[in-house]
Amino acid sequence: MGAYDKKVHVSSNDGVALTNLAESSAIVNVVMEDHNGDLLVGTANGILYRYDTTSWAVETLSLSHGSSIVSLEEYDNLTYHVGTQNGKLTQVDVTGFTEGDTYASSGKVIGSKEAFTGEIYIVTSSPTTSKIRLYDVDTDGDGVTDQTDAFPMEFTQWADADGDGYGDNPNGYLGDMFPTEPTQWADADADGYGDNVDGVNGDAFPNNNEQWADSDGDGYGDNANGLEGDKFKNEQTQWYDSDQDGYGDNPNGITPDACPNTNGFSNADRFGCLDSDLDGYSNPSADWTIAQGADALPQQSTQWRDGDGDGYGDNITGASPDDCNWKAGNSTKAWIVNTSAAIGYIEVPSYGCEDSDGDGWVDVTESQNMENDPNEYFDGDNDGVGSNSDYDDTRPLVQTEEDHCMLNFDDISLPCQGWRSAEYQTYLTRDKAESDPDLSFAAWNASKNAGLLDTNQVDSDTVKQVAMWGGGAFVLLSVVILIVGLIMKRRKSSSLVKMYGVPYIPEENKSAENEALEGTAGLSAHGGIESDSAWDDDVASLDFTIEDDGLPEEDSESNTIDAASLYGDEDSLESIAGVETTAPTPEPEVVDSPSEGPPLPKSGLPEGWTMDQWKWYGQEWLDKNQ
Repeated sequence: MGAYDKKVHVSSNDGVALTNLAESSAIVNVVMEDHNGDLLVGTANGILYRYDTTSWAVETLSLSHGSSIVSLEEYDNLTYHVGTQNGKLTQVDVTGFTEGDTYASSGKVIGSKEAFTGEIYIVTSSPTTSKIRLYDVDTDGDGVTDQTDAFPMEFTQWADADGDGYGDNPNGYLGDMFPTEPTQWADADADGYGDNVDGVNGDAFPNNNEQWADSDGDGYGDNANGLEGDKFKNEQTQWYDSDQDGYGDNPNGITPDACPNTNGFSNADRFGCLDSDLDGYSNPSADWTIAQGADALPQQSTQWRDGDGDGYGDNITGASPDDCNWKAGNSTKAWIVNTSAAIGYIEVPSYGCEDSDGDGWVDVTESQNMENDPNEYFDGDNDGVGSNSDYDDTRPLVQTEEDHCMLNFDDISLPCQGWRSAEYQTYLTRDKAESDPDLSFAAWNASKNAGLLDTNQVDSDTVKQVAMWGGGAFVLLSVVILIVGLIMKRRKSSSLVKMYGVPYIPEENKSAENEALEGTAGLSAHGGIESDSAWDDDVASLDFTIEDDGLPEEDSESNTIDAASLYGDEDSLESIAGVETTAPTPEPEVVDSPSEGPPLPKSGLPEGWTMDQWKWYGQEWLDKNQ
């Protein structure tokens, strides 16, 4: 056992210590017993010791490189192989115990082998890799040892990967142009395909380095871009394609190009011509017309036939199909009956039918007499006026705003007030310049009340002030009227309490007449006088003298009713009689001055207008002029 204490400890097989060998001055790395029974000891300082195990006599050999010995082996009882930590292997003669050749490599030598032919294999190891190195003879001097040289006597060749007898070095003697393909070795045109046409990748064109295969056997190579290249390598009736559109120039071949000098992709009516919408049908040309089969609609990919020539295709599943392909037309839509629709009809697309007025609607689906009016197409109330201009297309008697206002007096909007005002209508029909605008009814009424219609120019600031003060007065007057009404109602209730003895509830219709009949009124209602009955002028004066009924004086005085205390000083004749008076009708409401007007038209503020006028009356101008 070699140890770090620089000694070799020798024991018997049963573990009994025999001796310690202390000649080494360095750590003992490896020990080995040779074929003679001698003990070899290698140390870290490159010294090799050989002990006679009988006498323990020692021989010492200091290797010239002084490297740490890490492995010992013996071959053919003739040579020791001494391996070191730094990749050196030294041969030592067994008989003379002398140093021989040293082979240098890298890594730690962990093993070696010497063949009978003289070559040596050395195995080394490092933290990242292990290597086996062969140190051998090289008869032809090409740098490849004879053991691995396929051509040990030919220095220009040393390998033959495919075993075809031609060396892998293409530039050497008998060089193989295809070192991994045994059926090929020569390539006269150097295109990478072997001259043996029957071999793998054989060259059908051995003298044309741009061609090597001819799949369809037409004599043109499969390399379409090479010399004599075939643009249709699998079609022997075509080979050239001048315009590069995929259709051959040979007119007698399959799918011949009808336009060989124009790149095109038509394939339905003819091959290889311009097809703008890529629907398969070629664009019309001087020598190929629509009548011959060209595309009637070359910009519409879903249409190609147009029998009536109106611009709408005959393909009913395509875009904008012609619904009347037997007769030209320019319609785009139509009405059809639909009972679930609000007006009984719905709009649907309809192309290519007659449309006399050019409004887009099919003539036969338009309302009566509207097929020649481009501004109308539907008449909901059948009054002869189309819905676009009819003020109310659900009422036959109402065709204009004037008709509406004159038939609907419950509409008290300002436009209707204007139609019902003869004075305002006279104002609208006055003589005026083209640039003189008409005021709306509200503006006209405010101007008239302010006395501004006597001049040719209405001051917008004045109109604004009149409208503002008038609006304030109207609001104030409305509040006063409401307060007066509430006071009158309270007084009426009080008078009825005094007259009938119970509160007056209008909703129960408690008139004096009804209460008298029902027996629910007070003493004053007995007799059934109806407040709404007409009084005759010759009604006899009533005698209010109280007759003596024999009661004590104080009782008679307690039953006397004073009229002033019953009705009060402020009760009117109408409230005493139970007749309701009608409150005065409030004047039209005047709105506050608007903070901003409607958006100006594209042409800007109308001529002669101010921004204040526009804020007040701009919307009416827009409604009238748009």
